Amino acid sequence: MRMTVQLSNAHSRVNGVLISVALLSALTPCVGVQAEESDQAAAKRTARKQFEIGMNRIAEEDYHGALEAFEEAHRIRPKPHVLYNIAMCQKALFLYTQALETFEHYLQRAGDTPTPDLRQPAAKAISQIEQLVGRLRIEAIPEDATISVDGQREGTTPLTSPILLNPGHHTVRIEAAGYQPYESGVTVVSGAEVRLSAELLPKSARLSVNCTPANEAVVRLNDLEVGPCPYSADVAYGDYTVRVEAPGHRVFTRQAALESDQGVEINAILEQLPQPDLEHPGVSGGSAVVIAPKSLTELNKSIRTGKRSKYFLPGVIAASAGLCGAVVGLIFNIKGQRDYEKALELKKDWENSVPTNDSYRVRYNKLANETVPNDQIGMIIGYASAAALLTTGTILLFKDHRHTQKTSKRMDVTLSPTGLSIVF
Repeated sequence: MRMTVQLSNAHSRVNGVLISVALLSALTPCVGVQAEESDQAAAKRTARKQFEIGMNRIAEEDYHGALEAFEEAHRIRPKPHVLYNIAMCQKALFLYTQALETFEHYLQRAGDTPTPDLRQPAAKAISQIEQLVGRLRIEAIPEDATISVDGQREGTTPLTSPILLNPGHHTVRIEAAGYQPYESGVTVVSGAEVRLSAELLPKSARLSVNCTPANEAVVRLNDLEVGPCPYSADVAYGDYTVRVEAPGHRVFTRQAALESDQGVEINAILEQLPQPDLEHPGVSGGSAVVIAPKSLTELNKSIRTGKRSKYFLPGVIAASAGLCGAVVGLIFNIKGQRDYEKALELKKDWENSVPTNDSYRVRYNKLANETVPNDQIGMIIGYASAAALLTTGTILLFKDHRHTQKTSKRMDVTLSPTGLSIVF
């Protein structure tokens, strides 16, 4: 690989010098320390062998093999400088996010070892890698949803910082209790930030409502009308009060808990309300009419809607004309006030003008002697006609009301088990 060779040449000094020093410091026992137990000695030998294998793989530019050998050596004998070699291999393999994590782990532990300090080249490598990785910023609803990228958990919403990813295609999965999982693919490029917004849909189940009979039946969920019966739809998880209503039938009510994919099916059998048989009742002392209306509301409406007396229409006209007269009187009142104030201003201008301006005097005389009196006459006529017409209209409407009361008193309405009887 061309890129691999370039990386190997760029880090030849680290591979040739620093890694060799790491080998000596990480895997050689300190002078003056007594021999450890046989199993620890065996572990050292195995770790040293794996480290040497990793060094040989680097010389062959087999970074996959070197990474496996260094990881095994670090598993057996964890040492900071072995972490540095692991990070260098990950960087050479373009595993930038893994290399960042390993370099940061190395920097956390590098101060605990007396071996040559590789913290400066590690920090430089981190700075380089941060320019190569891509960033994924995720905004998701609801909160506390779990975010996974390529099967690895990255945290829960809301995320305060973007996720660092290697360039390429990744699979994002967002999960939350009570919601359908969200999954999407994103492509990340080096040095760029990608935004992903997601709103998880609540989990739903099938709710089916069947009615007998189904004519004109309406289904309500929590007092909200959702459609005619039969009804079938996917409804979000939760507890619901299902009501089925139909004219002439008792209301059917049932509680439904949607909490699994199996759904709920309700068969509503509507009980018909009793209908009385209407027969002609025996009535004495007058004429009787038996009415079998569709509903009592329609019958009440028919009783209230009768012919008005002869006073009704003239009373309405007189009252309306009285209101118009009041409006006219108010208009003349406002106009008279304005004309009177204007006349006072003209009189003041006329008295203060030097020499005397006759035009002020002429205009003042016209307003004071003609316009203002006419305004007062219009106001008086308007208010007087309003008072007369409103009084007349009130009297006529009162007579109409009395006439209606007298008419209604001559009717005897009786509700019996066999029907409704009106006796005149």
